[in-house]
Amino acid sequence: MKQDLTNRFKSILYNDDVITDENKILKLLVDIEEKISCYPFCILVPKTIDQLTYIMQIISFYEIPLLVRGSGISSAGGLSIDSRKYIMIDLRSLNHIEEINQEDMYVTVQAGCSWIKLLNELDSLGFTTTCSGYGDGIEGTVGGSVSDNEILSGYSNYGTLSSNLLGMDVVLADGSILETGSSAADGRIPFSREFGPDLTGLFIGDSGSLGIKARITLKIIHKKNIKKYFSFVFDRFEDLVLAQSEISKKHINLEHWGVDVFSNAKLFRQVIDKPKSNKSKNLFLASLTPRSLVDGVRVSSQSNYYLNIMIESSTKEEIQKIYSEVVKLCQPYMINEIESNLKNNFDKIPFAPLKDEKKHLNSSCVSSLFPISRALEVSAITDEYFIRHSKTIEQNNLSFSYLTSSFSNMFFIEARIWYPFYENSQALDEGLKGRVTTLQRDLAGLWDTYGASRCSIGRLYNYDNQLSSAARSTLKIIKLSLDPKFILNPGVLGLNSGNDKEIKKTLYPEFPQNLLSSNDDVL
Repeated sequence: MKQDLTNRFKSILYNDDVITDENKILKLLVDIEEKISCYPFCILVPKTIDQLTYIMQIISFYEIPLLVRGSGISSAGGLSIDSRKYIMIDLRSLNHIEEINQEDMYVTVQAGCSWIKLLNELDSLGFTTTCSGYGDGIEGTVGGSVSDNEILSGYSNYGTLSSNLLGMDVVLADGSILETGSSAADGRIPFSREFGPDLTGLFIGDSGSLGIKARITLKIIHKKNIKKYFSFVFDRFEDLVLAQSEISKKHINLEHWGVDVFSNAKLFRQVIDKPKSNKSKNLFLASLTPRSLVDGVRVSSQSNYYLNIMIESSTKEEIQKIYSEVVKLCQPYMINEIESNLKNNFDKIPFAPLKDEKKHLNSSCVSSLFPISRALEVSAITDEYFIRHSKTIEQNNLSFSYLTSSFSNMFFIEARIWYPFYENSQALDEGLKGRVTTLQRDLAGLWDTYGASRCSIGRLYNYDNQLSSAARSTLKIIKLSLDPKFILNPGVLGLNSGNDKEIKKTLYPEFPQNLLSSNDDVL
């Protein structure tokens, strides 16, 4: 069968686009820093959407499991599979910018197009998208961002990625193409997402489980010509989060990210000497939070926190007005303002590299969204979580760091765990990676008890077991309708087969087990 399949694929693709050489396959079996354990039968590299549809017809006929790869940088285990017999499709050659419509203000790109390629092309015409990649923009693809529903730049002014999508063309498991938005009607252009039931939303954040993104249409705007960057320093994690919450509640139009010292250096490439504090509150009473997990006094886990801000406008006067309002809101919580060198970093290279430049640190992250009303307690219990596990962290030479933001009525937090890895040494100790993964999963389970919501889900998060019976059944029905043979990224979102037993369970020791005994369908 292997030879027959190879011949059929080569009748559609060029020979070099059907990759069977193990050395070439090995280079593509990486998701962020983690190597995928199971080898695919082959990797296919379609260069046209027609080729992609023909490929899917063959794969569907043979009922072979399939992984679709963009740039291989999912942070939630989007590229992993238990099967020893599967096919991978690399979409990065589907990278054309098909249309920039300056009158109706949209751009249509193929899903394998990188964010940096798209933004450079739009910039030459004086336009930009209303959202764009952050850390993954150098390599990351537009299609990958849609599959993971990532938190991107532009969120404060224009909302999350899902708010900025007008429509897409999706290749389904049987090779047919589903058009969403206004272009779902024959002869119409993709200028609007509103056209009956929102089919576009089905495929945002699906981790590739419902269909393969082929074309994506985004809103564009005229580019603003002035950017200003500012940085403020805080004594405590909670002070930082309180300031961000105030900014969010006032709906101020700016980008802002809270970081500790480590994240400031690694993710924002900004190294700052520790400022002198005039404040004496170096301790935080955990019992003051509405739901404390550790009684008594908690010593802050990090030394100083930073709020990095970017204000973008067409006039200096507007920037000054926004800056003055932000300073007023942050004043009760911050130590002082410090000189920011973000302009030198982000004006030249707008995307921070995901990998450590010195090649000796890897990282894994876990992230969630919460109601803004829970920002303070979630930040406190997160810090408490790492303090409780300080022995494991010290024994395994781990580090942890935070990245936070807020917008509209939502609070975003990412906890990143850094672990040692030397490229020229033996393979990463599986025990060490297992301990890092346990820390991730346990923290995710803890966050679940505080009502966490997520964008990128993949295989990392306990998604299907958090759903009510009605929501889980509806998701299964949609999956069965669009992918009845369960060949698309099997296992992601907890979707394994059409006959799964719907049993609530948890893999997370931190998760309060007594919640599982409730007869209520919703955890």
